[in-house]
Amino acid sequence: MSNSRSQLFDSNHLGTPVTAAINQTILNLSIKKNGRGNEDQTHKIALSYEPDFGEPVGACHTIYWSDCIAQMAIDIQDRQKTATPCEFDFFKPKLVEYTFTVCVRLRLPNEVRFTAVLILNSFLIRHLCSLHEFMEKQDMTNHHKNKEWENIESNMERQIPLRILTAIQISSKMHSYHDSLSSRQVVNTLRKVGLPYTITAVSDSEQRVFKLIGFNIPDSPLEACEMALKLLTYTMKKREMAEAERHEDLWQHVLIVLDVCFINHIELYERFFRKCPFLLNEDCGKRSIISKFKCDILLLAAATVQTAFILCIGKERIEEVTVIVNTVLRCNPRFVEPLKQSIIELALSKK
Repeated sequence: MSNSRSQLFDSNHLGTPVTAAINQTILNLSIKKNGRGNEDQTHKIALSYEPDFGEPVGACHTIYWSDCIAQMAIDIQDRQKTATPCEFDFFKPKLVEYTFTVCVRLRLPNEVRFTAVLILNSFLIRHLCSLHEFMEKQDMTNHHKNKEWENIESNMERQIPLRILTAIQISSKMHSYHDSLSSRQVVNTLRKVGLPYTITAVSDSEQRVFKLIGFNIPDSPLEACEMALKLLTYTMKKREMAEAERHEDLWQHVLIVLDVCFINHIELYERFFRKCPFLLNEDCGKRSIISKFKCDILLLAAATVQTAFILCIGKERIEEVTVIVNTVLRCNPRFVEPLKQSIIELALSKK
């Protein structure tokens, strides 16, 4: 359910640092003809990667909207079935912030940073597990294994910047191959922090990461948020609600809220499960249940959009908006409401 992303940028819109960086007015140098330059032809063009929720061009037809959400729900169920207790072990605040910061510096579209974090988490978990299995098979004493494992951990830590840039590169290709991060750009970025990797090393890293995650790019909550906001805007317009015209402001608030959710991922779901202790009374392990709920990006999207609406517009029409969003995303209000409250409490605690 993609939307047009070619609208001109309005500097009055609220935005995250990434949004501000992306929407810089850039210089478009004219091509010199017959060996002579013409400085008068140099002009500036304002570009934006933000979706246009009021523009039908490039958007999926309304009859397919339910199919898009149904397919995403199926993908979520498949991921929940294979989710392990350690599915999100590398979703650490500092690692997420570092990845976001690099995306800000490189002026990449908003969706790149969220997918990059998911790719990085998926790779690091599988990489660590494969190394652990390899060490278990070695014919060594426990003392020797522990010593070798310390060396392996040190090597992994040194490679973290490379893996972060690789995840960002793959994510950028996923969302826009034409404007993606090249291997040369990755090399230059790493050299700026004193890491002299070659283009060959960067290419090898990209292949290794992509192969280890099974060539499977995880769905981003931002995609679900975009679908939810598109459907919400469409429904509000049909009902002649004035709030429908605030879709651009709502989108910027969605980005801010989702930033908070990603960076404080661990704390957010701790708050959520404290509000829903009954979820942890089932037979399977606590960490497995938590991982399954973290995989539900439609649930996170519903809570994110509703929180953004409260922060941007207020609580006056939130009950009506809640029904719309929960219905179109097929989310259980029993879970959306406590997650929404957890996000609000988390945001207030970070002020």
